[in-house]
Amino acid sequence: MKQQTMSIQKTKMYILVQWLISNRYIVFFSTILFVVLANILLFYYHSNLIDKSLKISILILSIEGIMFGLLQLSANHDWNRRSLTAIKLQEYIDKIKDIRQELDNLTSQNEIIKYDGRYISFTDRINFFNAKSTNARGLDSNEFHNWVGEKDPETNQFVCIVDQKGNKTIKTTPNGSLIIHYVTKIINTYESIAINVKYQIFDSDIVEDYLRSSIIKNYKFFENYIKHQRDEHDSPNFAVILEEICKVYEGVIEKFEQKKGTDGT
Repeated sequence: MKQQTMSIQKTKMYILVQWLISNRYIVFFSTILFVVLANILLFYYHSNLIDKSLKISILILSIEGIMFGLLQLSANHDWNRRSLTAIKLQEYIDKIKDIRQELDNLTSQNEIIKYDGRYISFTDRINFFNAKSTNARGLDSNEFHNWVGEKDPETNQFVCIVDQKGNKTIKTTPNGSLIIHYVTKIINTYESIAINVKYQIFDSDIVEDYLRSSIIKNYKFFENYIKHQRDEHDSPNFAVILEEICKVYEGVIEKFEQKKGTDGT
């Protein structure tokens, strides 16, 4: 949770710096506007040379000018946020592609993932799930243990180790440790996107248009594994915001399907 908070703070700071750099003229305009308003107010309260109605007119025009300036400021901020969202999302997408490529190379070359009697790559495994065939299933802890766990060659049972607290865990192979690392990075990348959406750092509409389907499919694929990590490996906050955002997006799809059925289209 501490790392998530730091990530949010860093992203907010990045957005602020980028916004200030790209909108120097807006900051300058706002400063000038504030100074002008201050002078008008001083003039309004201390001048006896103009009548009350003219003072009120000047004040109203000043307020309208300030409101226009604030609206312009907000519009530019929203545009920059949308622009930044698109840029950062592409970075996240490229990052996920790179991780999945590493996983594909690792799992294919070492024949790690066996599905329906044959060895496949990590991407093939996700594609089987997304295809929604009759035997499609998400990743669960038992399958994942077979990917990463070390087995005794004589008994074909997992080799277990006991930590200082007396907890027994399955010993991982060198390749298994890499798989855990890569899978965790994928889930955490989607979690980072979800955090940016929840705290309105990213433009939610753009994220939904870009990645709604991908977020739902990936969360559903990893869902049982995520719950296993929370329940069995002392990680209660693992991907919780990703789950929240996934449920929101599922609700959007459900409403769309209901409307589609009502309209008869």
